[in-house]
Amino acid sequence: MEKAATKIPDIVLMDIALSGKTDGIEVGNKIKASLGIPVIYISGYTMNKTIIKRAKITGPYEYHSQPIIEVKLKHATESVLSGQTTPL
Repeated sequence: MEKAATKIPDIVLMDIALSGKTDGIEVGNKIKASLGIPVIYISGYTMNKTIIKRAKITGPYEYHSQPIIEVKLKHATESVLSGQTTPL
């Protein structure tokens, strides 16, 4: 959160599984809500419907499961940055 606030990136790629008390969904939601920065979630939790539902409620632009398919992630970031996509 601190880095996003000081660096103001064009987009944030957020892993859902973070160490500590808050997870990537909470941090991604705060970044999007307070700074207006688009978020793409990345996670190994492909089968956990509760986590996927929580992530989608925050309005990310994309949700990618691991292992990452590089060309799909590249396309997603390009689409978000060019304004050719809307949040999920």
